[in-house]
Amino acid sequence: MVFVSVEEDVVHVSFNESRAVVAGDASPALCKRRSYGTTLPQTQVYGGARASLKATPTCLAASTCVAGYAPCCETWTQCYAPTVTRRARSAAFSPHAVRVRRIPCAMSTERFPVMPGAEAWSASGHGERAQVSLLLVHGFTGNPCSMRPLGEALARRGFGVEVIRLPGHGNDWRDMRSTRYADWRAHAEKALLTLAGGGARVVLVGLSMGATLALDLGSAHSDRVAGIVSINAAVLNREGVAAKLGPLLAKILPVVPAQAAGIAKNDIAKPGQVENAYPWVPLAAGNSLLDELPRVRRAIAELRIPVLVAYSVEDHSVPPDNSRAILKLLAGRDVSELPLKRSYHVATLDYDFELLVDRITEFADRALQPQVPLARQR
Repeated sequence: MVFVSVEEDVVHVSFNESRAVVAGDASPALCKRRSYGTTLPQTQVYGGARASLKATPTCLAASTCVAGYAPCCETWTQCYAPTVTRRARSAAFSPHAVRVRRIPCAMSTERFPVMPGAEAWSASGHGERAQVSLLLVHGFTGNPCSMRPLGEALARRGFGVEVIRLPGHGNDWRDMRSTRYADWRAHAEKALLTLAGGGARVVLVGLSMGATLALDLGSAHSDRVAGIVSINAAVLNREGVAAKLGPLLAKILPVVPAQAAGIAKNDIAKPGQVENAYPWVPLAAGNSLLDELPRVRRAIAELRIPVLVAYSVEDHSVPPDNSRAILKLLAGRDVSELPLKRSYHVATLDYDFELLVDRITEFADRALQPQVPLARQR
């Protein structure tokens, strides 16, 4: 028989006879149900802990680690021996099993050093604005290089600032191959909950996929988020044959040049600015983002917190139609619109930098007076 319990949104799975799989504090693979917002019962059993397994780990493909049959991972590329997997699989089909939706395993172990300037960065606030913490999230294949100047400018104005580095980003694209959207979401969510748990009024500020994450997390934690700043968010399905064949292409070509994936190199109008994004895109990682976009759009439609939608009128990586779609989904809500007429995709390093700092400051100041609605602006 399989016993499943949920404590603080963590799914624990154990077997009362063989004790083949036990999820507990020692496990790097505690599975957070909230990562996908699922509710019990659902479709699959998941769990596992290295301390309780007697079988020898064997190296399997990352996709094998995605099983719904409880072989948990120590890293994305290590699953426990097939004998344990089969035992867990048979137990998973017990009529007594409580099933939950598949949750990815723990964050992979990064093998490459972080690039200079791509480190996570934070600053304590000062004065009245110290009550507000801004959580800054960079984009897909990017790193904190694209957000730190913005974070530093906002910190000088008194806000608490946290610039995070998403798993697999900011070191080498080969580290990104083993990560997925759920890893990036879980990392950003942990930072959000830490800030909110400390009593701060949190405003999420995201660029590109970072804005997608901000909108996603804001909808899931509207009681802990005072507002969202979306800068060139990606929310629409990619057009073209390449996007539709993405899962198949990922099996044939694990990585492709960034430009082949529709990501313009250093998409910044201002000369001399460098984003330091990866030149290669792991397709499976990219597909994991695309797979989530329909769900994120549904979540945006339910948002009831203030949102500032900033977008570059000329963007060679994420068309401005994405931001216009967000505005349409939020029509009649507490939403502000900010067209960026002089910048390309990485607007946080571009000509509209000062405009962004001013408008984000104005927006975040509203968090000190949550009863004052944000009027729709153009």
